Amino acid sequence: LIDRLGSGNFGTNVYGNFLAGLILVIGTGAKLMIQKRLHRLACYGLCIVLICALWLTGTRSALAAAITSQIIIFMMLSKGSKSRKTLTYIAGVIALFVFSIFAYKYGAKLAATGVFSGDYSYDGDASSINTRLILWGITLKMIADNYLFGVGNMVWNFLKYDYESPFAVLLDPHSDYLNYLVSYGVFIGLGLITYLYIYPLSRFSKVRAFYYENNFSAKCFFVFLAFMLPILISSFSNSNTAKHQVFFIFCFISMCCIRFCRDATNKTFYTQITPIK
Repeated sequence: LIDRLGSGNFGTNVYGNFLAGLILVIGTGAKLMIQKRLHRLACYGLCIVLICALWLTGTRSALAAAITSQIIIFMMLSKGSKSRKTLTYIAGVIALFVFSIFAYKYGAKLAATGVFSGDYSYDGDASSINTRLILWGITLKMIADNYLFGVGNMVWNFLKYDYESPFAVLLDPHSDYLNYLVSYGVFIGLGLITYLYIYPLSRFSKVRAFYYENNFSAKCFFVFLAFMLPILISSFSNSNTAKHQVFFIFCFISMCCIRFCRDATNKTFYTQITPIK
């Protein structure tokens, strides 16, 4: 009855990535924070509904990001090194297999469209990848010309025609990381990426030691980090935070991760969780 489930504000791809974040945060929160079985099952039921919605969006990258993020969370919280190593090997083999299928299916089509030579022609079967490769190329050239201060927030759309963009519609660089660099310059852009994306993720090994002690703040840290992971992964091929709603939500979640990390390591919150009745 429908083509792809989408949102008027988020579009389709960003909506799918946002749903992936909700699935991870609700599922992880139910596992780590909720003690009563009935409440936990209700959360898992909600996750099933959201998974169905994610499937209906048809956003393959969001589905891949959700699965990958779940594996990462499991590896982060797994205490036994043997199980982490085994899962790492399995995930690596699966990733290599999926990439091989992807390269075999789309490599020849991309070459036929002339996207690598700059002589672009539209191909419906590879249009999504085509579009991204072209937009990334345009963005990299724009960054090279404006590496110090960038072009400004959302100015990319007005300048893309100066870089021979074949798309006469409103678009974005289709990468959060490139979007920060082209908008604010290399130095400020890298600073934002480091503080909002890399820094919270880099603290997980330090917080994990407190998680094993049943530290409340450490558990909260991993719940919020679960939301961030699908966004972090999907941001390589989508400008999620170019949508202002997602940007403010993501910033809030990132700040929560940083705060709970500090609380956990400073032991300023209660060490033991009081079960929710």
